[in-house]
Amino acid sequence: MGNTPSKGGRGQTNKAPPGSPEPQNEESERPTLEGRMPKAIATPMASAPATPYTPGSLSGRDYFPLQVTTTRESRISLGGRKRGRKQERTSSATPRSYCDVAGVPILTAAGERVGLVRERVGLTEYVTAGGAEYAIVKHAEKPKQFSVDDMIFRLLDAGFSGRVTKAVCLRNSEILAVCQAAREVFLAQPTLLQLAAPVKITGDIHGQFPDLLRLFDKCGYPPHCNYLFLGDYVDRGKQSLETMLLLLCFKIKYPDNFFLLRGNHECASVTRVYGFYDECKRRCNVKVWRAFVDTFNALPVAAVVAGKIFCVHGGLSPDLVNMEQVRQLSRPCDVPDHGILNDLLWSDPSDTAADWEDNERGVSYCFGRSVITEFLRRQDFDLICRAHMVVEDGYEFFHGRQLVTVFSAPNYCGEFDNSGAVMNVNEELLCSFEILKPLAENLHTCMARIEATFWSRRQQVEALLNEAVAAQAKKELDGAELNGDADASPESLSDPAQPSSLSSDQVASPEQTQRGPRASKQRIVDQLDLSDDLDDDDDEEDDDDDTSSSRLPISPESVLHGTPPRGTKLKHFPDAS
Repeated sequence: MGNTPSKGGRGQTNKAPPGSPEPQNEESERPTLEGRMPKAIATPMASAPATPYTPGSLSGRDYFPLQVTTTRESRISLGGRKRGRKQERTSSATPRSYCDVAGVPILTAAGERVGLVRERVGLTEYVTAGGAEYAIVKHAEKPKQFSVDDMIFRLLDAGFSGRVTKAVCLRNSEILAVCQAAREVFLAQPTLLQLAAPVKITGDIHGQFPDLLRLFDKCGYPPHCNYLFLGDYVDRGKQSLETMLLLLCFKIKYPDNFFLLRGNHECASVTRVYGFYDECKRRCNVKVWRAFVDTFNALPVAAVVAGKIFCVHGGLSPDLVNMEQVRQLSRPCDVPDHGILNDLLWSDPSDTAADWEDNERGVSYCFGRSVITEFLRRQDFDLICRAHMVVEDGYEFFHGRQLVTVFSAPNYCGEFDNSGAVMNVNEELLCSFEILKPLAENLHTCMARIEATFWSRRQQVEALLNEAVAAQAKKELDGAELNGDADASPESLSDPAQPSSLSSDQVASPEQTQRGPRASKQRIVDQLDLSDDLDDDDDEEDDDDDTSSSRLPISPESVLHGTPPRGTKLKHFPDAS
């Protein structure tokens, strides 16, 4: 039998005629891998680096090194030896987990896989190490969008329900997104805000979320009212997270109608001591707390209303000469131990004869009357409005109405029987105050159980009274049955106009007619001191010093898209001159 080769015979070779060049084998005739790859990224195959390579852009971050593996048939990865043959990868970058750099997920590829990755997503950077080429790739997907309206609705719904839950009504990812968006809004606005009247100026809140909702219910929701908050939103209260999140959401939605200044508690070191850090760690995680701290570091420091009212959280500084120094304060920044920023957040007024003296808080200074007068004269201001101190009536004047302290957290920490206040500044720069009285403990507990469908204060009180009247009627009925009084029927208790104890020829006395649920309701009103809350909206204006406001049904939908509530006629004090 001859040596005729069989076609496609595997393992058999043809002998070349003498003098002819030795033929190359089938493997060598195939185009090389280097020729198939784009010239810009063509690199020879090499074994994996001895140590995983970390690109320079990832150094110093939480980065997990990648293991590069090479398959057995490396040279046929891009097309296969024959058609129909299953393709195999030459190399793969196998991350232990995704890396997160600046909030953008990244992917790393090595070797020939770079070409495949290039076709699927855009590459941002190439790095070469150990004979292999790496690519830093950003995912093409857009960042997730979030609905501020939906978050505001959920926060208001949680607040009106009256329940304090362990988990926050927003997910951690949503909280981080809110902090980042609010931080960008703060940095886009100046450190010293220049605001026009009218505006409502609010003092410390300190995590008292139910009282914040009472404040909005009484004074109006944005954007129907312009607001300026003077700081201290967190710490000490039970719901600092909900308080801060609602304020940030309003700032994101209404950046030109809603303004937040920095207080001394919007600081990393202070929140670690007074509760906000522990609340974030318990209800979310430490990453959420860090996001809030980054947002606090971007808050503006002071504001000037209509060029005449200087608003700040704490007070003045011995180093403060002009407003340009406030404008030049850099952000984002932490609160230093000394300097203008520290004094603006920590200082207090004092009756001392000296201009400056040490503060009892152990931080910053106390400034005297002469300092206030000189500051107003030099800057051409009429009033200094600040917070930072608990005052009994919610507001308190100092030194001939040249300085006013506003505090908006009633029954502060459950230990002070103080009221809260909001200062209104109208277009003529006439000021007035709306007062938040502290709620009685039993009323506050009962109102927490009322369903969230009762949005207004009036409806809440009426629901509470109906519940109490029903309980009182049942108690009287049970007592009558135990005493064997057959005439005491439910009808007689529910209708005081027909007392069963009187015959047809008898006339009921005033004392006898004050029986039944109506008398019980009046007794409850007297006990809880709710007579002011049951007055009709059409009653004439009260003669009290406190400003009354209309009580309209408020729901989350009306806050976002509803009709603006009726305005409130404001009383004012004479302009200080």
